[in-house]
Amino acid sequence: MTELGRLYGLGIGPGDPELLTLKAHRILTTVPVIAYPISENGKALARAIVSDFIRPDQIEISMSLPFDVKRSPHPYYDIAATKIAEYLKVGT
Repeated sequence: MTELGRLYGLGIGPGDPELLTLKAHRILTTVPVIAYPISENGKALARAIVSDFIRPDQIEISMSLPFDVKRSPHPYYDIAATKIAEYLKVGT
């Protein structure tokens, strides 16, 4: 039986990649899959902040989220959770 993957949630700080914690950096640079929010206009601020630490062999999952208060993000969370769960089920 394949061991399930592990999900980490990382805070990337106030926007300066040099302020990332050592633990967050270690996790970010060693995991096989990374996921990050992306706005509906295609901007991925979180990814941009840590882009220098992303390896070319890492699988990237962009999760479209509305960044306005008029719409609930919950349906988007469900879609993102389903995408992430696919990788966790196979052990990545």
